[in-house]
Amino acid sequence: MTELSKIQALADEELKEANEKNPLFHSYHEAYAVILEEFEECSEEVSGMSLWIAKMWEKIRYNDEIESTMTTIKYHALHAAAEAIQVAAMCDKAVMK
Repeated sequence: MTELSKIQALADEELKEANEKNPLFHSYHEAYAVILEEFEECSEEVSGMSLWIAKMWEKIRYNDEIESTMTTIKYHALHAAAEAIQVAAMCDKAVMK
């Protein structure tokens, strides 16, 4: 498993980029809205991954080709990870003064 310190480094990089583009949050209400948006995007990617994993099993049962299915699952997994990193970064941003 990837060390959490490596994932934190990605969150730190995301936070740096976000802070270059946007000021600190004006309130916890604003932070909540941004974190919720990123969380919802992450959840959508996880849901997409779940659907394609179900399709994978169906294809396996019928001896169908699964290569394109793997590509799609990987796509959703990487995007879910990116969104989760954004959630972590925005949590760090929320407590910055």
